[in-house]
Formats: sequence, structure tokens, C-alpha cells
Amino acid sequence: MADFWKDIIKCPFCSNEYSFINVKSSAVKVESYDADLKPNYKGINPSLYGIVSCPKCKFSFLVKDKDTLLKNLNPSRTSKIHDYLDSIDEDDRFEINNSENKSVVFYEKQLVVSSEIYAIMEKPFEVARLLLRLAWSYREKKDDSKELKILIDVMKICERFFEKAVSDNDAIFSLFFQGYVNYRLGNKKQAIITLDKLVSKYKNSRNQYIKAAKTIRGEIK
Repeated sequence: MADFWKDIIKCPFCSNEYSFINVKSSAVKVESYDADLKPNYKGINPSLYGIVSCPKCKFSFLVKDKDTLLKNLNPSRTSKIHDYLDSIDEDDRFEINNSENKSVVFYEKQLVVSSEIYAIMEKPFEVARLLLRLAWSYREKKDDSKELKILIDVMKICERFFEKAVSDNDAIFSLFFQGYVNYRLGNKKQAIITLDKLVSKYKNSRNQYIKAAKTIRGEIK
């Protein structure tokens, strides 16, 4: 427990209070970053502990969003979330574990469940970021097939919702992953078009994806 500390959180959906584990900042050590800025940690991966699930209703979400995720909850969305959570049965083996012993398999299930909830709340770019974490988890396991499948889903979300981005960060994220995934798939022409558009449109931005886009663009012949 030296690298962790216990906290209490209230489920935004059912108001149940439960404990979860946080990682101490002193325990987080990044060794390197991949081309798409996936951090490679030495030791503890804090991403595993940034998402929690309610032991009572299974509502899963990013801890950072505990006060904002359900801000625009309405009866229709409430009903859809209830229906979805009720559909998670024992066959899914969704055994809640918010402790320091959380498994990668459970973390991946949390990402899937939370992505469905964020989709119901109409937060497409957060859905894309959650699925990106899932793709990264498969990359850690060297499962190229599943990683690329999820990355393609990320790209499709970015393509579909790019014009609806309300912040520069979402627009930059969207363009970057359209370009990056096309690059990974060998679609060099489309990757060049998208990455050039990103760098040109946001040339004065300090967003980390701009530098990453320039690096990838320089590798495409």
C-alpha cells in the first residue's frame, strides 16, 4: 500500500458511497511515450486506478468526472443507463474490484462499460479517449489485431464528430487520431492530408499532439 492511498467516492448515479484506491504521484514514473503519446510507465500504471465501478449498480466512470459526468442527466438518459447496467449479468463476470489488486482484464471491462455510459451521455470524444485506453491496453499485451480494431473505432468516432468539436483540444485529438490510425493502416495519402491539416490549422497551439503529428508526418515517405 506504500504507493497507494484509499479514498471514498459517491456514485454519481445511485449515490452509493464506496472506497477506491488512488496512486501516489511519487509512484508514477513515465519511461517513454509511443508515437501516439501512449505513456509507458515504469512500475505502476496509474490509468488502471483512474476509473472506478460502483459495487451496488456497476456504474463505471473516470474519477476526474465524478462531479460533471451526469450534469445533463435527463429521464431518457437515466432510463437508458438503467437498462444498460441491468444488461450486465453474471455471464459478463463483472466482479467489482477498485483495490490495488485490480486486474487488467477487469480494467478493460470497466473501459467498455464506461464507454457505453459516456455514449449515452453524448460525450463522443470522451468515448474515443476511453476506447483509446482500451487499445493501449491491448498494445501492452501485444495483441495487434484487437488494438487495431479498437483504434479503427476511435478513428470512426473522430471522423463522425470532428465538426461538432466544441474545443480545440477535442478538434486536435480528432484530427490527430484520424491521421495516426490511417498511418498505422498504411493509408499514407489520407494520413498526410489529415496530419498536414492538423499542423496547419493549429500551428500556434502548444498541444502535445501537434509535435507528435509533425514527427509522424516526417516519417511518411
